[in-house]
Amino acid sequence: MAYEELAYIMLSYLGQKNVDEAVVIINEKTTRQIRFSNNVIMLHAIYNEVTVDVMFIKDNRMMVSSFNVADPKIVKKGIDNLIYLHAKVKPLEKYRPLPDKIGKYPEVSGGFDKSIVEVDPERLVDYIDVCIGSALEHGARRVAGTLYCSYWKKHLTATNGVSVNDCGTHINLDVRAFVKKRQTGHYFTCARRLSDFRPGKAGREAGIISSMSDEVIKGKPGKYRVLLGKSAIGSLMNMFAYAISAFSVLSGQSFLKEKIGETVGPEILNVSDKPLSEGYLGARKFDDDGIPVSNHVLIENGMLKTYVHNRVTAAQFDTETTAHAGWITPMPWHLEISSGEHSDEELLEEVRDGLFVNNVTYIRFHNYIKGDFSAIVRDGVYAIEDGEIVGRVKGLRMDSNLLEILKNVRAIGKDSEQIFHWWMEFNVPVTAPKIVVDDVGFSVATM
Repeated sequence: MAYEELAYIMLSYLGQKNVDEAVVIINEKTTRQIRFSNNVIMLHAIYNEVTVDVMFIKDNRMMVSSFNVADPKIVKKGIDNLIYLHAKVKPLEKYRPLPDKIGKYPEVSGGFDKSIVEVDPERLVDYIDVCIGSALEHGARRVAGTLYCSYWKKHLTATNGVSVNDCGTHINLDVRAFVKKRQTGHYFTCARRLSDFRPGKAGREAGIISSMSDEVIKGKPGKYRVLLGKSAIGSLMNMFAYAISAFSVLSGQSFLKEKIGETVGPEILNVSDKPLSEGYLGARKFDDDGIPVSNHVLIENGMLKTYVHNRVTAAQFDTETTAHAGWITPMPWHLEISSGEHSDEELLEEVRDGLFVNNVTYIRFHNYIKGDFSAIVRDGVYAIEDGEIVGRVKGLRMDSNLLEILKNVRAIGKDSEQIFHWWMEFNVPVTAPKIVVDDVGFSVATM
């Protein structure tokens, strides 16, 4: 059965249940995975996934579910269960129906590459060999990581007459380079097109970061001026992605609550959501309500301009949707921090005396509203003196405040690239350079 036909059958079945409105999305994804460790490929596998996502409104109550099968009988049974349960759900206080008319869907360039769909598995193995060889050449002794190469298709149909398709490809590689115990480096490469994929660079950067210094320095707790590497930026900006969701604001889990129109960073800080940028991992045509997406400025010259909304959160804020559904939690599609003017060398000089932190992982908030959090720093944590790397720092944990990190941005690099890796907890791609931040707090690590 064609998936478009399955979506139509499910939508018709929902109509028989007298729902007020509904959306059905069929997601099809094929992923090839290669995992390697100790310089050797350990796993080469291929996965095919199909999910059926369903949302409906009945009696002003919203129900959402996802099914990991494309069997009409099973999905219909699931819908029957949702219909039974919907009366137990609290009605929405405010709600904005699906629009009667949908504007023109944007053309997104560079999101689909036929060569990824048809890639020879041996070519992917060659990419791994290039990555490992580059890391070893630049200081690593052991190399590990994972490559994912995927092709996806999406079909959405809704009771307002929308029927729309999208498809895309992506390839991404995480690599960790090891020199000694806990002397590691991390880097990545990610792209929508094979021509933009850089496994040699990922290996090289991971190798260089792992071997910047053999000198070990015991870290002291306190506040430091910090040069944040791109891996760290990706992780921290994923926390920003969650905080700027209107759902997070409404549920009391955002340090950006009541900050619209206020200064949350210096004038040099500009952050946008860019789902229409050519070749960006987060590029797409429409959100989960079938509404065409567009680019949005989130922080302009340090001022917070907007949250990201779906239809439900937009009604709560008496504003318009920004086409970021997620039926429950709207999220940015692809965050971009505008580039600055500093080279890597100038960023080190700007720090002068402080730390270089390449990666930040396992970020956990102590207080969502204030923005207080702690996190593991890893894969390249180095002391900087007089603008030079002087030793590898051990024994520290980032213990800081994300709102203060935004406000204390001091300098922004000019070398931006797409960032996507394992530790970005909400899987929101980011394009950004390295950044220098003042007064980042650190405590003593317990491990």
